Amino acid sequence: MSCRSWSCVSGVTLFAFSSIACGSSGPPDEATYSLRYSLQPGVEEHICQFVQVPESPDGEVFISGRSHDYNAGSHHYGLYRTKLDELPPGMSFDKPEPCWGPDNILQYTTDFIVLEQSPHVDVKFPDGVGLPFKSGEILLLQLHAFNASDVPADVAVDVTLDLMDRSEVEQRMGLLQFYDPYVYLPPLADAEANLRCAIPDDLTMIEANSHFHVRGIDHQAFLDPPDGPRATEPFLRNHDAEHPFQWHGTIPLEAGSHIRFHCKYRNPENRTIIQGQERLENEMCSFWAYAYPEPTDPTVRDCVGPNVDEYGVGNQTCAQTADCIQACAPEDWPDASVPGKFNVGACYQKCIVDSCAPAGALIDRQNQCAARECQGTCPGPGCGECLETRCQAEVAACRSATCE
Repeated sequence: MSCRSWSCVSGVTLFAFSSIACGSSGPPDEATYSLRYSLQPGVEEHICQFVQVPESPDGEVFISGRSHDYNAGSHHYGLYRTKLDELPPGMSFDKPEPCWGPDNILQYTTDFIVLEQSPHVDVKFPDGVGLPFKSGEILLLQLHAFNASDVPADVAVDVTLDLMDRSEVEQRMGLLQFYDPYVYLPPLADAEANLRCAIPDDLTMIEANSHFHVRGIDHQAFLDPPDGPRATEPFLRNHDAEHPFQWHGTIPLEAGSHIRFHCKYRNPENRTIIQGQERLENEMCSFWAYAYPEPTDPTVRDCVGPNVDEYGVGNQTCAQTADCIQACAPEDWPDASVPGKFNVGACYQKCIVDSCAPAGALIDRQNQCAARECQGTCPGPGCGECLETRCQAEVAACRSATCE
């Protein structure tokens, strides 16, 4: 293999484009990354390491597919974009370390590119479709692993990105990454979570994946059409948290349609479990998919703001839900100040999960108004009064809404 004016890297421990060599014709065919880490007995850890895509004279690099392998003890791996143009002082491309350790490496991430939960996956995109990166873009490779043994164990992941020439790119691809921030499992009980996300423009989806943790027993994803009744048959279904089914194919996503996904859990423990990052401590309900053309609006890609219109699985109206969250302690309200995490207390999560489907979007609108108009007051004892005064339209819409 060879490269023209692309940058070539070799001989770097734990970070290498092992299949790239410099020559006189053609860009590199692939970039490979490896992470190795020794995990102590009984330890669960998210391990992070900076990696970098090759450089290109025209400013962009495109991938046409990817593959990975990880070993026993690994729960999932992720590949994240970062906001970095150069590495922070003291950091290097060959240094795996805990993601939320002293350096809090995830503070530099923006969104993820890949989140895989199978030991091996090999994906090829349709001809002419490429996922774009900036030339020399700095990425973050993450491995989530658990050492259940009584001796130290080496955990590992190897990732390959297949590269394509810019002249071959006919469609730019993007990533839909939908994450439900509200999951609540009572002790010794079954539970559910739900999220629905709008698709405002025509897209084509080519891969879809689900994710939950060890208490997940069923994940279903549906495509609701713009008009008519909701879908009754899922296009993606998963019963196994450790070996999830991944859908590959082609599905047109018509403008005005919705992706709706629903998670079911069985909690065998005598304690409450809520949404969070830790595989054994918390639970998740998420969905991600590749789609093209690339959505340029981040609220579409992330299913936030006006593009999420359902959360709950209960029967509480918006007014009842608003009263419920106002009774929660301020520290239970959503906190996104720690990059890579979405911290929400059990009280607030239970209120949202117990709400009926239409209530979630209305609560979101109230919260968005509170963030604009009631900073320093919400959350807190004066929040309700501030909302009544400065967010009258949002409060009125919530109070008048039913669950029908």
